[in-house]
Amino acid sequence: MNPKSSKYGSFCASDKIQTKHIGALMRRLLAILLLGFGFSASGDDILQVYQQAHQNDPTFALSEIGHRIQKLNNYQAHTQLLPQIRFSMPRGRSTNENRTTYPDEAINDPRYAFLGATQENNGVWFERETEQVGWSANLSQTVFSVPTLINVMTSRKSTVSSDYTLFSSEQALIIRVVEAYFSVLRAGASLQNSLASEDAIKRQLEQAEQRYEVGLTASTDVLNARASYDDAIVSRIQAWNSFDIEFEALRVLTGVTINELSGLDEDFPIQNPVPNSEEAWVEMALKNNPQVRAQEISYESAKLRHWGQLAKDLPSITLGMSYNRSEQPFNLGGQDTPWDYVSERKGFNIGLTFSATVSAGSRFAQDRISALNREQSRLQLVQQRLNVENQTRRQFRTVVTDVQRVQARLRAIASSEASKQATETGYEVGTRNIVEVLNAQRALFGAQLAYQNAKYDYILGMLRLKQNAGVLTAAEIEELNRFMDNENTVNRPTSMSGRQ
Repeated sequence: MNPKSSKYGSFCASDKIQTKHIGALMRRLLAILLLGFGFSASGDDILQVYQQAHQNDPTFALSEIGHRIQKLNNYQAHTQLLPQIRFSMPRGRSTNENRTTYPDEAINDPRYAFLGATQENNGVWFERETEQVGWSANLSQTVFSVPTLINVMTSRKSTVSSDYTLFSSEQALIIRVVEAYFSVLRAGASLQNSLASEDAIKRQLEQAEQRYEVGLTASTDVLNARASYDDAIVSRIQAWNSFDIEFEALRVLTGVTINELSGLDEDFPIQNPVPNSEEAWVEMALKNNPQVRAQEISYESAKLRHWGQLAKDLPSITLGMSYNRSEQPFNLGGQDTPWDYVSERKGFNIGLTFSATVSAGSRFAQDRISALNREQSRLQLVQQRLNVENQTRRQFRTVVTDVQRVQARLRAIASSEASKQATETGYEVGTRNIVEVLNAQRALFGAQLAYQNAKYDYILGMLRLKQNAGVLTAAEIEELNRFMDNENTVNRPTSMSGRQ
């Protein structure tokens, strides 16, 4: 048993005999197809690309930041259940002057001089300077508040929903990485297909010119070959441009410039989904799909918020405690000591505050809005489940179809190769013309390219099926990485010729 087939399996038994002889043919054809790629000891494999994207992709980074913000919001919501303590230390200095008018016979009272008073027009000016020093501490604790408790519970639900949202972003990142990686391989295969087609048509053009010079063929064969060769050059230029663009798209995703990628192993196994049951995958998706789970949590949160809105009519009880201490030294002007008198105060208070809303004019409308929000969330959950079920069924059927398509594409290569050889033989003996030879060559190259694309479609289809089922993780990237061929690397072309 192939050690690499432990998870993905292999071709079904009925196809092994049919594909036995095709394998050797495919290795020879693909060796020709990949000549223009260039080979080196190793290139970036799909696991390395995923790790770079996980670290540098701004879209995923935004999801991570949103998740961290929600966790902090949850922590902040829980602080509503903790005691609230405030501490203050007031300190100040003040100077006050006031004037009191007295009768003439009292104006010379010696006590005024002792108090530092000054006399003016039967009036006595008193000057008082005060400094206040003290501190106070206040503690409040919510004893009973249903809206506060529901707010905390809702915050917890939102955090769980955020966990599923982040997981969904991780799954989306895996899909985007595989799509971008395979887009490079697709574009590379298309370029090498164009190069191989161009080389083959060029050889046919040279043969047609030689046969025309010795009178073995008509000029129309040369003209047809020349037109096909010009078209092949245009196709090669377009393929080179697409190849370079796909490498650039990979740079945007990973944040680094990549010029070399490992190709996919030809021994990658193709099999039907496991379990091979559409209903089993649908059940798995409805249970594990992160978008469904997040919407379920959102619906639960909407119900809690509605209850919290109704609970605003319930009373709340708060425990309050406070302690304060202050010293207030003061003197009257004219004394020898800076502070002659001290006023000292201490206080401790404890009590429960009972509060309840008796009437609120907008409460009825707010209650109705919260009820409608709850119903809206429920319908969104129903819609999400229907969408996920539909997507899972379609994706399962697509994968099953892709399995058959890959095997059919592989058989088409053998048929195209046999047709090409027969057409070339017929051309040599004069029973076929140059157009038929060129068409046979194009058919073979097209079959090779279609086979590669069918395999990439199958892999992406399986990953999307697992994404819908909520079981797609980075472990799938690690498993896929086992089938990357580090000996055959795809290199970014440095010129429009598409050759290294």
